[in-house]
Amino acid sequence: MQATHSPWAVVVLLSELLSFVLWLHVLTNVPLSKAFPITAVAYIAIELMSWTLFKEPVMPLQIIGSALILAGVWFISIASEEIESRIKAEESLS
Repeated sequence: MQATHSPWAVVVLLSELLSFVLWLHVLTNVPLSKAFPITAVAYIAIELMSWTLFKEPVMPLQIIGSALILAGVWFISIASEEIESRIKAEESLS
């Protein structure tokens, strides 16, 4: 059976389409500086799915790397909020 006639190919295409529509929705409602770092969480999701679905081993360095990615996304989120609050404070002064 060709890959183009596989039901999985349809699932993948529909998933990609849904992902694109959701991403456009996010970008219309959330500043890019907050939205884009969240895409890094996909690396962690892939790691979790490969471990749970395919029983791939997870090494300690992968866990540490995943924790660092989460910390980085969190720090960027905090910085974005701080920048927004400073901009609002400056606007209220002028």
